[in-house]
Amino acid sequence: MKYNTIYFIIKDNVWFDFIGNLKEVYKNRFSLAQYFQGRGDKWLSDHFFQTCLDVSSQEQGGEQRLCEALCFVGLAMEENGRDKTNCYCYLLCT
Repeated sequence: MKYNTIYFIIKDNVWFDFIGNLKEVYKNRFSLAQYFQGRGDKWLSDHFFQTCLDVSSQEQGGEQRLCEALCFVGLAMEENGRDKTNCYCYLLCT
């Protein structure tokens, strides 16, 4: 993914957030989280996974995305040596 692509994803994300399309906001932030995870940028990938969790908790009918976000945030916390509660919450969701 090039910087141009990242720019357009963030730009789209701002628009979708403005119009209240939380499903697309989640999708864009998840794409960014995966991109930065693949590049080894733990701080940014953790940040975008956390924002996925924030968005999915606001969305009506987004239980699957909420569970997915809980899992990724939980895995990030586990990798950082912190609490594993989110991983257990994910197991309860599935």
